[in-house]
Amino acid sequence: MLKIRICWHPDFEHEERGVFRDGGFWYLDGADMRSSLMALVQSWNIAHGPGSHWLEERPYDGEPLPIYH
Repeated sequence: MLKIRICWHPDFEHEERGVFRDGGFWYLDGADMRSSLMALVQSWNIAHGPGSHWLEERPYDGEPLPIYH
């Protein structure tokens, strides 16, 4: 099983405070979640340039992850 999240180039700031973050929250991989996150990645790459955002995946090791309904 995998976990996935959206990542972005370290020079890109999502927060006006200048807080550095290189990725979002982790979610369990599944068809609906992957589709939703990829839609965001694609729209942000259109707005901020190709390759500015991407989907990262790692093995899920059982740690608690956010649950969104």
